[in-house]
This record gives sequence, structure tokens and C-alpha cells, in this order.
Amino acid sequence: MKKLTTLFLFSLAISVFAVEGGSCVVSGFVTDSASGEAIAGANLKIEGEPYGAACNIHGFYTIPAIPKGGPFTLVVSAIGYKSIKKQIVCSEEPIRLDFELAEEAIVAEEVVIEAKRVGGMEDPYVGHTIVESRLVKYSPGLAEPDLFRSLQLLPGVLAISDFTSGLYIWGLSPGENLILLDNIRVYNPTHLMGFFSTFIVEAVREANLVKGGYPAKWGGSLGSVLEVTNKDGNRKNFEGMAQLSLLSGKFLVEGPVANGSYMVGGRRTWIDLATKMLKNQDTMEEDIPYYFYDIQGRVNQDFTDRDIATFSFYAGDDIFAIEEDEENPPEDPGDTLHPEENDDDFEYRWGNVTLSAQWTHIFNERLFGHMVLAGSRFRAKLEGDNNDFNLNNSVGDVSLKGDMSYFYSNEHTLSFGGMLKWRECHFKIDEAGYEEEPGSGEESTFSYDKYTGASIIALYGEEEYKPNIFWRVQAGLRTEYATNGGYFRVGPRLSAQRRIDDLTTLRFATGAYYQYIHLHNPLEDQGFAVLDVWVPVDDDLKAAVASHFVLGMDTDHLPAHLSTNIYYKRMFHLIEARERFVFLVEDDIHSVFYEGDGWAAGFDLSLEGKLGPFAGWVGYGLGWTMRHMGDANDGLNNGEPYYPKYDRRHSLKLSLGYKPHPRLNLTAAFC
Repeated sequence: MKKLTTLFLFSLAISVFAVEGGSCVVSGFVTDSASGEAIAGANLKIEGEPYGAACNIHGFYTIPAIPKGGPFTLVVSAIGYKSIKKQIVCSEEPIRLDFELAEEAIVAEEVVIEAKRVGGMEDPYVGHTIVESRLVKYSPGLAEPDLFRSLQLLPGVLAISDFTSGLYIWGLSPGENLILLDNIRVYNPTHLMGFFSTFIVEAVREANLVKGGYPAKWGGSLGSVLEVTNKDGNRKNFEGMAQLSLLSGKFLVEGPVANGSYMVGGRRTWIDLATKMLKNQDTMEEDIPYYFYDIQGRVNQDFTDRDIATFSFYAGDDIFAIEEDEENPPEDPGDTLHPEENDDDFEYRWGNVTLSAQWTHIFNERLFGHMVLAGSRFRAKLEGDNNDFNLNNSVGDVSLKGDMSYFYSNEHTLSFGGMLKWRECHFKIDEAGYEEEPGSGEESTFSYDKYTGASIIALYGEEEYKPNIFWRVQAGLRTEYATNGGYFRVGPRLSAQRRIDDLTTLRFATGAYYQYIHLHNPLEDQGFAVLDVWVPVDDDLKAAVASHFVLGMDTDHLPAHLSTNIYYKRMFHLIEARERFVFLVEDDIHSVFYEGDGWAAGFDLSLEGKLGPFAGWVGYGLGWTMRHMGDANDGLNNGEPYYPKYDRRHSLKLSLGYKPHPRLNLTAAFC
């Protein structure tokens, strides 16, 4: 660990003296002119020169070394916004330029969920897509727009059934994906047993999805990364929205506050209220005592033109509660051995809470930093009548993270940072008043309480090298140490981009990834996410390992934009429950789970474009997913490899948008 830290400091010291002389640095933020929201992925380019940059997720850019002289024409552009030009003259003094872009009128092609590449053809990531909230709103959905179901329109992103919004991406399951909300991990991001995602679409600015081969700044997951960013809130004007649908009611308020902005959104479903009303009108025999709610928000303050503080929060619960029917009491209230003859109280509640405080600081025109202090918790609680049965299941963490970017020349950018995380898992069951032997009349009590706490320490460094306009290479290293099991792991990451011409780019990425917590979902085969149990690794249960190899290509030489990817992922130390439905009530983890390995491989492509008043895309995926658990003496499928349920050989996605009138958008999708 000390050697790695020394290496980081040495690299940084070299970079300080590698600054090009006789040049200037241009940096600043790009925001929406109407709301003041950051525009991630906005492009900045010097006309006729090989100098440019793309905004990061905070809307910040740096062009490190523009030659002294000028005037130069700086062009600022982003998908869905009007481009602007600015004349600049470079001396050796740094230039700070902030830009505000105005939205263009929404046209038919923007109605369709489409890939938006950060930096356009210069995006170094493979299988990378940014989906904006405004596009999700126009996407066909069940009852109301949903972020996860919109993402399922992308090639390579699947659902195990029509009943779940869980994301099965390039052969890996939801528990193997890293899902972040404002840099905070969300452990169970679904409602209604996986039918809807937890995120309120109107409160989200965008979702950043990397399907595989992601860089060193992310870790702790075998599969893909989905980074969801809340809206900052309108910095110019107060806005509010209220909406009622057959499923739910929701609101969103945003506006300026002091030297910043705020945004608060909320949602609650009507399932319990509507069915109770129908029951009272004798339209239904029984009501459905279930509902869920969400509330999420964000507050931003600019203390200086170099310091931005952000506070972000989310809370949401699913609640299923049955109360004793007072009008029809049970014939024998004291009969605890035959609960089916009683109308007992029952409540099952599960949900997430996240909190974060973030600080964005521009140390100078070349050094950008972002620090996060965050906490996240998922918990499920089940209570039976008179506390005869109680189940408590929770997973949570507190994290301190820092990410730095140093733009020391047009050819070199150094990124580095680290994370300190404390994570705890708790699973507890108490059951009383049941018969161990049917007919004995003797009641027994059962209790199980398992708590695990662990720390995870991670450091990473990454160098981006652009020797010319044709090549871009990112080489990184991530080291992780997990105290539960004493695992020290080193994960190299490498990606490369070769620009063939102005319209075609090839990309490659590979890396090693580790996961120190497993997800056990007893109802995964049925497509429901309601009883999720997170199982931490230890001396006996190994940390999961994966290697990614991804190759991609994008071209605009055809009448429609073509994007295609080939991937292979190899995994080790995976787990699978021995029984279809099992609670974790054994200290010997191998009596509950099989341990094995697997792989996933496939190919996907998408064509998107416009024909007359119509715009849309077609996506196709071909994939294989294989698992191997145990051996011939003790294993699934007699120890032979098998295809899990979420293995899908072929998938076809179609999306079509049509705008016959400025106020009318028609969309259709097939997947």
C-alpha cells in the first residue's frame, strides 16, 4: 500500500513539471441557460486545431494547452442544445470561460431513447450510454415513465421477466451491477417486487451506463456501472409540478436559494387507497393493503466560483400491511397454532435511505477535485401478529471518497483518488408459537442473529494519454483491501480508442474487477426482488472475481448511426442457493450455497437515425451466459455447466418516434 501511494505522489510530481510552456489553459463550466443545470458531455473544440475537451459529469472542462496567440474560435456544443462560438486570444495567463447553452426545440429523433456519447466520437468508454430524464419521459412505459424500463430498450440490457425492472446487463445479474445515486450506492433500487425502479424520473438529470470494461475510479462490482444523477434544481426561476396517474401521485419543486438551488420530489402510489374504496363499494371482495413512496432531493450552494457544496438525499419504502378485521373477529382469538383461521396483523416493509454531502473544488485551472461523504442503507422488516414472527434484514455503509483530475497537457491527464468504506450486514429472525412436531401441541421458539461489519479501503490511479488526434489510451490501477477475509486485490484497467476518421472510431477495454458482497434473492427465478439478502465475504466465502474484454465500434458512414460491441466476461467465486427458497440461518455458509464460476459472451448492435418525420432505432443482441456450480458429487445440474434463467440467446429492440405536431409526440417500442 505504501509503495502504491508513493507511486501516485511520484506521478503527480512529474505531472507538475510536465506543463507545456508558451501556452494557456482554458477552463470553466457549461450549463443550461434556462435552469443553470450542468451539461455533462458538452463538447468544446478549437476550430481548425486539434485542441478540445468534453465536460465531466459536473459540467466542468479544461483545455490544458492552447498555443499562445490567436484569435481562436472556440465552439461549444451539446446534443439537444444550440451551439455557440467564442473568440479567444491566448497569452500565458489562464482563461476562465463559463458558457450557458439554450435548448433546441425537441424534434422527433430526441423522443427516442438514444445513446449520447460523452465527447462524441472521442468517448474512451465501450458500451457507454447517457440517457437524459427528458428522453425517459417520452419513452413508452407501464402506467408511468420508468428509468430502468427505459434502459431495457438498450441492446445488451435485459429483464428476466415482464414483472421486473431489474437490469441484467451483458450476462450478469442485478446484484453484480454497481448502481449509484449521486455517488451513493443503492442496494435495492426497485419497488413493487422489482416492477418499478426507485428513482423519480422528473427528479433525475441523467443516467450514465457503462456496460463493461469501466475505468479504475469505480470498483466493488463485477458487472456494469449505472450512475444516476439528481437534478441540481433551477438556479434561475421557481418551478413546480404535480401529477396524478392511475398508479400514483407525485410532485416536484425546484428553484434558486441563496447562491445556489434546490430540488425536492416525492411520489406515492394509490394501490391501497383505490382498492379499499372499491372494496367499500362492493366492487372488490378484498383490498390490497400495499403502497410505496419515494422522496428525493438535492441542495447546491456556490461558496466561490471554485467551490460548490451539495447535499443529496433519498428515502423510499414499500409497505404491505394487513390489519385484523375488527368487524369479523376470529372465532378463537387464542388459537396461535392455526394462524390461517385468524385475521392477524401482518406488516412487511422494505426500502432504502441515502444521504450525502459533496464538495467540488477547482484547486487551479488544471486540478479538479470532488469529495463525497455518504451513507446508504437498505433494510427489510417483517412483523407478525403479537411479534410471533419477526425478520430484520439490512445492509448499509458509510463512505468517504475523493476523486481528482489533473490536466497537465493536451496529451496527458492524470486521475487519482481513494475510498474508505465501512459496511455492515445484519440478518435476524425470531419466531415463537409454532409446533416443531405437528400435533404435539408444544410451542417452540427459534432465534437467529447474524451481524457482520467490515472496512474496505481502495486507492486508484489512471493516466490518459493522447499522442495525436487518432489515439487515446487510458491505463489505470485500482487496489482494494477488505478486512472481512483480509483480501488485498489489485485490478489493472486498460482502454484504448483508435479514431479511423471523423466518422468512425474503434474502442477496446479490459480489466479485473472484485466484489466483496453477494446478493441472494430467493425469488430471482420468478423475477421478484422483495427478499434480497446481502451476504458478505469472509475467510470461507471467497471474494468474487471477474475479467472483462470488450471491443466496440461507432460509425456514421451509413445513413443511420451504427454502434456495435463484442464482449466476454469471465467470473469466479460466484454463489447459488442450494434451495430455491432459503433464509440464512446457518453459520456454515457452504450448507446454504454452492460456489462456482461462469462466463458471459455476446454481441450487440444498434442502428439509429431518421426517415422523414419518423425517427427511431433498432437494436439486436446475441448472448450466452453460463454457470458452473459445485461438482458431480455436490453441485447443481450434477456439476455440469448450465444456462441460468436470465440467459437470453437473442433479443430484438425497436423504438420509433413521430412528431406530427409541435405539441404532440407519438412513441412506440418493442423489446
